[in-house]
Amino acid sequence: MSNITLEQALECAKSMIIGRDKELELMFRAVEKGIPIIIEGPVGTGKTEMSKTVAQCLGRPFFRVDGDDNLTAFKLKGWYDPPLVLEKGFTEETFIAGPLTEAMRQGGIFFFNETNRAPSETINAVLTALDEKLITIPQLGAIEAKEGFLPIFAHNPQDNIATNPLPKAFYDRCIWINVNHQSLK
Repeated sequence: MSNITLEQALECAKSMIIGRDKELELMFRAVEKGIPIIIEGPVGTGKTEMSKTVAQCLGRPFFRVDGDDNLTAFKLKGWYDPPLVLEKGFTEETFIAGPLTEAMRQGGIFFFNETNRAPSETINAVLTALDEKLITIPQLGAIEAKEGFLPIFAHNPQDNIATNPLPKAFYDRCIWINVNHQSLK
């Protein structure tokens, strides 16, 4: 983790993203308080770019996952390699960490793009990580998030085909930021 202050990181982000000062200030307030973020807006409004820039300016690793109907909780958290399990059993060495687990272990930004395209069970699987900054992996136990871990969820609320509404529990646990297309003027 870098020794940069939040104010310096915010100024870094503002220098890289034009016209999104208000949204970036809200994101950095969430970072300061350790509160997960939901960014809603149409395609092309900068949700992903703002999130990557926040991670870059904070000097934190960035782990991205894109929601679709094939995304499972196992893909987010991780899984065991079957041939290695047969050889060595259920150990840390045979576990392949998913992006959520890696973001937690490294104190990074977990960016869940198109959250509303993932199955409801997958969306619900991250609630413990939001609440307690903790997930439990069978046979390994609890993994606590390292300081700096921050989930950011992005989705397009106008897109309602093959999507699932985000549970109210997400909105209760996150700072919500709405973005629209910028003016052409």
